[in-house]
Amino acid sequence: VALYLLVQKKAKVCLVDADVQGSSNLAIQSREKNFVSPKLKTEVITDGGEILTRVPKLNEKYEYVVIDVGGRETDALRASMAICDTLLIPCRPTGLDLLAFTLNEEAGAKFKAFVFISQAHTRMTKNDHEVVQFLRSLDDIKYVDAKLTSRVVFEEAGNHGLSVYEMKPRNEKACAEVRHLVNQTVLAK
Repeated sequence: VALYLLVQKKAKVCLVDADVQGSSNLAIQSREKNFVSPKLKTEVITDGGEILTRVPKLNEKYEYVVIDVGGRETDALRASMAICDTLLIPCRPTGLDLLAFTLNEEAGAKFKAFVFISQAHTRMTKNDHEVVQFLRSLDDIKYVDAKLTSRVVFEEAGNHGLSVYEMKPRNEKACAEVRHLVNQTVLAK
């Protein structure tokens, strides 16, 4: 999402890696080592209190501040939810991922919450249809029909800190999936 906004929309973007595993930051470090332009500003902030104080200041400098935070119940997740205006929830099309779906908004949090299928099969299975049916039934989270399929290009792009739009040869299906996701969520009016 951050790279799409930076590369395709030419927006001023900051990516906050709030997940202790730090994979977003590692990917962007790969981008920097390979001198890929444009540069994506990245901050590593895993402490909830720091997120609450530093991210609003970043919001003043950037058009978009994208926070990558793990889906586990942590101070970083709660703080991110307390200050975000849009929440994207990727969901793998498995029954186990559905067990984790509860959205407890922090006091005073006002955000649009979207869920989408991530790591989807290229062809919908019976299980996929059941997962989508469940996600559509959620009251406080809007299901968006913008799935990201399990394409090798997503892994390869991430390994090099690239968006799928920067990969050669360009995978138009992957590009369309990302574009559709961002347009249906972050850029939706």
